[in-house]
Amino acid sequence: MPRTTSSRAGTTLTWRRAALGTALLAVATLLLPAAVGAQPAPADAPRGPTPTIEPGVRAAVERGERARVIVELTAPAPALVTGRAADAAERTLDASRTGIAEALPTADAASIQTVDGWPFVAMEVSADGLAALAARPDVRSITPNGASAPSLTQSIPLIGGDDAAALGYTGAGQTVAVLDTGVQTDHPFLAGRTVAEACFTTDNGAGIVGQCPGPDVTEATGPGTGAPCPLASKCTHGTHVAGIAVGSGVGIRGVAPEANLISIQVFSRFDAGCGTESPPCVRVTDFDLIRAFAFVYDLRDTHDIASVNLSLGGFPLPSWCDFDGRKPMIDAMRAAGIATVVASGNDGAKDGIQMPACISSTISVGATDVADNVAGFSNSAPHLAMLAPGVGTNSSVPGGGFGTKSGTSMATPHVAGAFAVLAQQHPDATVDELVGLLRGTGVPVRDGANGVVTPRLALDRATRPPTFHLREPVRVLDTRDGTGSGVAAPVGPGGWVDLDVAPATGLPVGEVTSVLVNLTAVGASTPTHLTMWGAGFPEPATSSINVLGGETRANAVVARVGPDGTVRVRNNSGSVHVVVDLFGAWDAGGDAATGLRYDAARLPVRVLDTRTGTGSGAAAPIGPGGSATFDVATACPQPGAVAAVVNLTGTGAGASTHLTVHAATSPLPGTSNLNLTPGHNVPNGVTSLIGTDGKLAVFNNAGATDAVADLQGCCNATAASPEAGRFVPADPTRVLDTRTGLGTPAVGPLVGPGGLTVEVQGNHSGVPRAGIDAVVLNVTALNAAETHHLTVAPTGLSLDEVFAVLNTSVVNYEPGRATANLVIAPVGPDGKVTLGLTQGQVDVVVDVVGWLTA
Repeated sequence: MPRTTSSRAGTTLTWRRAALGTALLAVATLLLPAAVGAQPAPADAPRGPTPTIEPGVRAAVERGERARVIVELTAPAPALVTGRAADAAERTLDASRTGIAEALPTADAASIQTVDGWPFVAMEVSADGLAALAARPDVRSITPNGASAPSLTQSIPLIGGDDAAALGYTGAGQTVAVLDTGVQTDHPFLAGRTVAEACFTTDNGAGIVGQCPGPDVTEATGPGTGAPCPLASKCTHGTHVAGIAVGSGVGIRGVAPEANLISIQVFSRFDAGCGTESPPCVRVTDFDLIRAFAFVYDLRDTHDIASVNLSLGGFPLPSWCDFDGRKPMIDAMRAAGIATVVASGNDGAKDGIQMPACISSTISVGATDVADNVAGFSNSAPHLAMLAPGVGTNSSVPGGGFGTKSGTSMATPHVAGAFAVLAQQHPDATVDELVGLLRGTGVPVRDGANGVVTPRLALDRATRPPTFHLREPVRVLDTRDGTGSGVAAPVGPGGWVDLDVAPATGLPVGEVTSVLVNLTAVGASTPTHLTMWGAGFPEPATSSINVLGGETRANAVVARVGPDGTVRVRNNSGSVHVVVDLFGAWDAGGDAATGLRYDAARLPVRVLDTRTGTGSGAAAPIGPGGSATFDVATACPQPGAVAAVVNLTGTGAGASTHLTVHAATSPLPGTSNLNLTPGHNVPNGVTSLIGTDGKLAVFNNAGATDAVADLQGCCNATAASPEAGRFVPADPTRVLDTRTGLGTPAVGPLVGPGGLTVEVQGNHSGVPRAGIDAVVLNVTALNAAETHHLTVAPTGLSLDEVFAVLNTSVVNYEPGRATANLVIAPVGPDGKVTLGLTQGQVDVVVDVVGWLTA
């Protein structure tokens, strides 16, 4: 069944904020199930007095040329609405088209082309015609109707396609649309799976010749119309591309061998304007792509279309090109669950990617070779989305045979086919969510020419994400004595340390994707924050730990590793020593996924409180050099747990000290989990092996202090489902900041008694809306009015469950400092979590760093 509904109006999930009479009632109300409100679709953009005109269009007509242009009208798109609204939109659009035709010189008006249901008009315009268009209030933009060229048995195993197919993920029930030079649909590699065909080309009587079969050489639909274009030597490209995406044969297959195919031939014959290529050549105009997009969009309720493949393009640009006239159509398809996957280009540019891959709502793809290096011809830039194999790729060619081609054109259908495979596995996922899954599980590859790191498609990891490998804690960095850095010196302002963490994980080389560490800032000279991320990836706009001048503070951090197994720790201000203790790592997924799964507790459970004797058996602080042991195994969600994740809080310390958590039956490691000073409450997330007696121990180094531990979940060695409890890292993404209003209905602190419901799935976080057990968050409390704590819980709880949550905490904070803590939080049925506060007020920042599969 198609993933879209018959209604074209969008719906969004609303967030709620409560402030009721009492603390318990307020927070309880926030955590209980709430109705989801539908909001109307956004209104069309306001009409402007003058349209946007690309400079190239003006330059062409000033030279006396007639410019091929695409005119976007301000009229609403009838294709995006239904019923009376669609009828009204059609009338408005017709009136606008008629008015434009009447205002133009006769020759310009005679060249007009339209596309049903969409406010786009193509034409060849003179200087007088451009002036007439510029004077109209119903014209939004005028952009060039450019022409793009096609971008020219080892790849499927390399991306893990065989492993995905072995699990039954073959793209069955999904469809890939190939907009190219046409496809030989009866080729043995492709036969029997074409569900629709069409052709859209241009014939202007002046050197651009339509190539569609039948009496109308500019448009045709139905069986056979998506066949290869007539210029045989130039028209093998589409069949080759289709085979990579969905081909199926004996001993060779494409990425999604059971997916269906839509073939659309969009290339016209150009008798001139072929650049270095001898004419005639084949090119596709921007407007013919728009017509093809409209054809695909109209089929969205008939077929489950996972992706559109565009192995074509123009010149590279160093930044986003969202001025491109094709963007509105690409946006509409993305909103309908259809990914537009585009080749980055073969110019060898290392500071840009070609149009239309540079449109921000596409998924751009560069090429790697068999050694997993970025191909020299592949365009690359920081805004490139994915890499895939594109050198020496063997696939179908017209005539029933096979041939080898290289180019980003060959890389692109690998990713288009991957969307079909993942859409089969996650039929309710959005394009944003599938992009997050592909990027989060991809193999990081550094382009040696520019240093840019981009994830290379790894379908085995995407269908079977990484598992966790816990180890005895080990110190891997200490800038005080040079451990790990080689230099005994603090990190200066804006400085960083690159740390090779992979060898200490115990995993094979190249099979470490993320690490779990305890990051400690020591002796900061001024208030600052540290950020940890995979070396080579762009620095995230988030922080890992905040620290005041002179203090020592720790926080658990989950960080993706770079291509060479390193992480980077950057200091923002002043100077500070940095200590990193490694607790575990995630493997590469797929066949390498031999580690632990994570079972999130539906609700946090208090398993230790030395103030009351909970867990420890005695209501007394832990003395110097002493330990408190407590049972966790019986509170784990599943029996047989080998490790536990707790939120540990130190409170009431009589002296500066540190706490260390370890398996109760194992020796004390030479590491720490949190650092305490008198008068401060300090939290930190801790993951530890469980002792053979089912217990953990908390060791206190000096003085006397109380300790509190809330169980968040446990790790088990086996899983009923091979996909459960696996970790997918995300590009750290901020989803809430009450200081700016991000993720909340209004700017301002969270006020108790009350709570704040935060959407952590979907949204812009990249976390899928389905198949998720928990999210991994970094929660920071700051600008507090008084000492207190936050709770985090899934939405949809019963009243009894709400009261249980209120007896736990995830972040203990105090005035004058920012306190961060790593939290693994189950999500509610609506993809949200609730932050609860019983008194006072505090600003809260939430960053998503990954998620765990259900």
